[in-house]
Amino acid sequence: VGKGVLKRPKECYFEDVPRVQVSMNLLNFSTETRRSRVNENMLKGAGVLSHLPLDQIFANIDSLNWDHVGLIKYLVRVQNELSKADMNKLKLASLFPDTLGTGSFKLSELYTDSINSELSSLLNLKILKWTPSIPKEGTEIGEFLSDLGFNYIVPWRVLLKGVSGAEPSKRAAIFRYFFENFSYYQDYDGGKVDFPFVPVESVDGADRSVFLPNQVFLDETLNHLGFYLLHLELKKFSQLLGIRERPASEIIVRQVVTCKLSVKVAEEVFAYCARISDEFSKEDWRQFRQSAFIPCIPSGTG
Repeated sequence: VGKGVLKRPKECYFEDVPRVQVSMNLLNFSTETRRSRVNENMLKGAGVLSHLPLDQIFANIDSLNWDHVGLIKYLVRVQNELSKADMNKLKLASLFPDTLGTGSFKLSELYTDSINSELSSLLNLKILKWTPSIPKEGTEIGEFLSDLGFNYIVPWRVLLKGVSGAEPSKRAAIFRYFFENFSYYQDYDGGKVDFPFVPVESVDGADRSVFLPNQVFLDETLNHLGFYLLHLELKKFSQLLGIRERPASEIIVRQVVTCKLSVKVAEEVFAYCARISDEFSKEDWRQFRQSAFIPCIPSGTG
């Protein structure tokens, strides 16, 4: 601020704030002695600005000679001064390029280059362009990027939605990543997933579509009743995926009494029902008693 010119604190900036306009009011204490006598916290409390407002940065980023890397480095320096509103603006700002130069994106739409290239290609992930290399997650810049939504780990929804469009031979890479990083997916609940991604075991060797976790089960006998069984390669991960052994008892009973079972299959199904009979309700037993479902061979035939 020039000699004899008085400004309100909110119209002034500390001298180390980058200049975006010739007319900016910068505090400029000419000597170290005078600087040492100034209480910076008092001036901040009064409203002197210690960083550029984001709107000014966005409007003048070219004149600052910053790319997105320079922008983030500056913001990390002043991050303690940023408000929640500032952080929300940054989360919504499409300022960040991908490595292929296809456009500018929000950080939440971009991913680290440490993700396996096969998986990145399979899921069509956009990798953040950063020179010389993307900061590690545990660094100060890395933590700031994470706070803005940058993806060091592929979100499980993005990851598992890729299963349905992938060739069966490529699905292994998706599931391997999911299981290796499962500790990051604390909000995953197989019973609440609303899109199909679980491959099932095929009796005839043909590929099957994928299903919701709550549509797939483990008990092998259920295959005779029209239920889908979890693919053999995934059975050891069934608990992580949220796959149940069997559906509710009333659903099993309904299938038993409506499926026309051969004598051979009926033997296996009835043995299975005996094993889980403690789960049957009074209504289940009533349904059994009132239904014609037992295969019989009339006497005097064949």
